[in-house]
Amino acid sequence: MSRVNQKKNVSVTALVLFVVGFSFPTAGGAQVPISWEQVGANVITGSVVGLSTGPAGLFAATSTAIFRSTNGGTDWSNVVARNGGYTVVAQQPDSPNVFAGSSAGLTRSTDGGTTWQNVTLPPLPDLNEAQPSLIGLATKGGGVVLISSSNAPALFPGSRDNHPPLGAMLRSTDNGNTWTRLMGTGGAHIVRPFATGAANTVYAGSDIGVFRSADNGQTWIYGVNGLLDLRVRSLAVSPGGDVFLGQPAPASNSDPVYFEGGVARSANGGLSWTEMGLERTAINAIVINAANHVFVGLGGGNSGGVRRSTDNGATFGGVNTGLTSVVGPGPTTPAVPAVNALAIGSTGTMYAGTAVGVFRTRS
Repeated sequence: MSRVNQKKNVSVTALVLFVVGFSFPTAGGAQVPISWEQVGANVITGSVVGLSTGPAGLFAATSTAIFRSTNGGTDWSNVVARNGGYTVVAQQPDSPNVFAGSSAGLTRSTDGGTTWQNVTLPPLPDLNEAQPSLIGLATKGGGVVLISSSNAPALFPGSRDNHPPLGAMLRSTDNGNTWTRLMGTGGAHIVRPFATGAANTVYAGSDIGVFRSADNGQTWIYGVNGLLDLRVRSLAVSPGGDVFLGQPAPASNSDPVYFEGGVARSANGGLSWTEMGLERTAINAIVINAANHVFVGLGGGNSGGVRRSTDNGATFGGVNTGLTSVVGPGPTTPAVPAVNALAIGSTGTMYAGTAVGVFRTRS
């Protein structure tokens, strides 16, 4: 950078202060400042790992229970609890049915979360599971439910060693009463995130890339062209039809199988991908609002919080005002927590699930 005189330095300083204090319009429209507030702190317990918004309200899956709010996150109640907690939660878009998955299988409510019953799933003997341990869950209208299971203790641990974890995917077309197994066994088919698109389109992310179905999960095609890292941690579909995926942080700097991680985008229904950035960062969650702004939840290592893109994923900036937790040791130190889940309500309010609870964007 060239040297400048003192007068120019003063001008530059003023410009920097202006940039910090205000948000500039972007190609996608004016940027709206975002701030967060924690909700349900006196009720919600455990790390929040899943969120779902829908006709029955807002649901949070945590390491202790499922919590529900029917007024946008202001008030919460514990609607179903179990030892070991829950891993995923999802609502049917056209009915009061709510599903919650855990290491013990699937639980269902047919009355918007007031009462719950265990759902009988077919055994998976090749996974050595009498009841599948759920890591993925998605719903579509007309009674379609998709679940994925793995016998691994986490998503991608040791998947290249001599004993790879096994996975399977199941589909129901009658709100979980009967099930059909869809994908084969083996570590190459560990599916965790799902994303639903227009009409009958569903996407499934796995440890070998992305699968797409145009018939609500009955048949699938596979697309990975352009991906350096095939592991998929999160998925979302934009209003315009672009598909975004997030990858976990690199498992090892020395392992050639694992590359940089980050965010990738597909403009052709998941057949090919373009790496968009945020390398070497765990992208735990992705949501996209009606303005086509992409939000990603970060976690793992020293990173955390939420970042936003208003240019279809070309650039990302942090939006973490108010999104803080207190960490030790020593005196209270504010820090931005890892974000495990994101969701957007019908009014546009965004919710973030973290290890310290649920946050929502301020009105």
